[in-house]
Amino acid sequence: MKRGAWIAIGVAALVLVVVAALSLFGAKLSKSEPVAEAPVAEAEAPKPAKPQYPISQPEPEPAPAAADAEPTETPTPEEPDPLPSLAESDEPLRSDLAQTAAPTAIERFLVPDALIRKTVVAVDNLDSDPVSRRFRPVASVEGSVPVVRSGDSIRLDTANYERYEPWVDAFTAASPEQLVAVYTRYYPLFQDAYEDLGYPDGYFNDRLVQIIDHLLATPEVQGPIALKQPKVFFEFADPKLERLSWGQKALIRMGPEQARAVKTQLRAIRDTLLAQSGGQ
Repeated sequence: MKRGAWIAIGVAALVLVVVAALSLFGAKLSKSEPVAEAPVAEAEAPKPAKPQYPISQPEPEPAPAAADAEPTETPTPEEPDPLPSLAESDEPLRSDLAQTAAPTAIERFLVPDALIRKTVVAVDNLDSDPVSRRFRPVASVEGSVPVVRSGDSIRLDTANYERYEPWVDAFTAASPEQLVAVYTRYYPLFQDAYEDLGYPDGYFNDRLVQIIDHLLATPEVQGPIALKQPKVFFEFADPKLERLSWGQKALIRMGPEQARAVKTQLRAIRDTLLAQSGGQ
């Protein structure tokens, strides 16, 4: 399949498979909340003997037989277009994306540089603390966080959920099969970026599945979400919620209904990934 055909699957196809329900939902409760200024890899867990969820590259597609070809002739498979290098992947990627049906969404959601590297950095930090905006592959959720104050009590305004709707709608509308197909096509570049991040023996797809499982374990919070403001920044009043990771807090902030929709899509992506890799 030609590169343009892979990209035309949709604006979400490359980045949203890894990030949409992940890093772009990482809006903070304060614009000035401290974030990790640089991605620093933690001490690595012992390397598995082999990848737990291996990614297989798509086989070349058989070339269509000519109408006048002899019945005994076997068409030569079409080799897929070679991938660009990681360093040169932004321009061809954005050029192809601009030819899709949603060029305005491309400009709105995606940063102009280092898309794959920033995706890998953001995903790798979703079970810990947030990374600086300059390491994120997508634009932050627009607007400030609305709160409701009553005396000394503070709660998250449900109007905050509306800020996430464009991102959630884009993510949940995408086909999991198509998302995984594009991710598989570009997987060598994701793996290169992961190794460059400080995991020369790691396997990014294993890390992605681990992060999806972490997000699926996010508790569901019903009713008003109480906040506190000990100094400048808002925090969850419930210590158990405040101790959650960046990614899990983000799912809570978007409201239970949208969080369920994102989890449903993440489960479908996980199932498709594991079916492709033969895992469980």
